[in-house]
Amino acid sequence: MPEESHPTYAPNLSFEETVRRIRDGQGASGRARDYLAELVEELERLGIAEPEFREMLTAIDAGG
Repeated sequence: MPEESHPTYAPNLSFEETVRRIRDGQGASGRARDYLAELVEELERLGIAEPEFREMLTAIDAGG
């Protein structure tokens, strides 16, 4: 669950803005895009469908 009191918490972002932030995001543990890719891969391995996450990753990889 997101920490709503955290200063970087940003509810209600558009899909495009979310993609931009993930594409450009980087932290101490690496790129946000790589974290998303690992999440998508693990969810798919477990048989959990999260099509919006896959759609975000596809948009990022397509240059979105």
